[in-house]
Amino acid sequence: MEEPTQPPPYALFDPHPEDCECAIHVHKPRPNRPIIVEAFQSQGCNSCPPTNTLLLSLLTLADPNILVLDYHVTYWDHLGWKDPFGIPEADAHQREYAEASGTSRLYTPQVIVNGVSQGIGNSTGKLEKLIKDGGHLASKDWPWLLFSKLEEGVLIREATPAAAAIGRRGRVFEVLYDPILQEVEIPRGENAGRTLAHRNVVKSVRSLGEWRGGRGVVRLEPRDNADGLERVLIVQEGGAGGQVIGVARIHF
Repeated sequence: MEEPTQPPPYALFDPHPEDCECAIHVHKPRPNRPIIVEAFQSQGCNSCPPTNTLLLSLLTLADPNILVLDYHVTYWDHLGWKDPFGIPEADAHQREYAEASGTSRLYTPQVIVNGVSQGIGNSTGKLEKLIKDGGHLASKDWPWLLFSKLEEGVLIREATPAAAAIGRRGRVFEVLYDPILQEVEIPRGENAGRTLAHRNVVKSVRSLGEWRGGRGVVRLEPRDNADGLERVLIVQEGGAGGQVIGVARIHF
């Protein structure tokens, strides 16, 4: 008998019915956990290029376990160069992480992994440690969520009875990002004369509401995929700035 295929770490949706008892769900209730790397940076900050270069190298690995999201903040736009990728939502999202950590300090570059480990990530060793720590902290009792497509939206539920027993709650965020590599020549500011390359630049972040455990349906607005943007849902425990407890790519 042929062994069942392990689904991708963060597949579009779980393709199996709720009461499925295949080997994947019965014997392997914990598939590999994705690593969500959120990077906050600005083209107006001369400390950011080393971290950005390492993130690009991370993307070239094409590791299906790793999702890099490149948030460009706007609060350095007064330094001589206005970052064309800067969005107020990036400022707000980073501020939420700061508040969750008990501080008001914002800085770039900042790399946050799975919502739990953070640092500047400006060397291979530092970035690897952030990823290792983020994956380790999140994997202790990671209650994998399953995402299923419904006519009215997306159904989110716990992956196992053990996960349901933990009783976690979270807020659901929709993130749109551009997967295409883009190069920008910087004529002014701290990075004047440089050409900076970026991928997975975040275009928008918005809250879709609370997931209160059990079966919860999130309604999604239809999108015209002609813009080439990718859409991902991220569930964070306790709301913005919390640990990432679920993620799914949405391709509809």
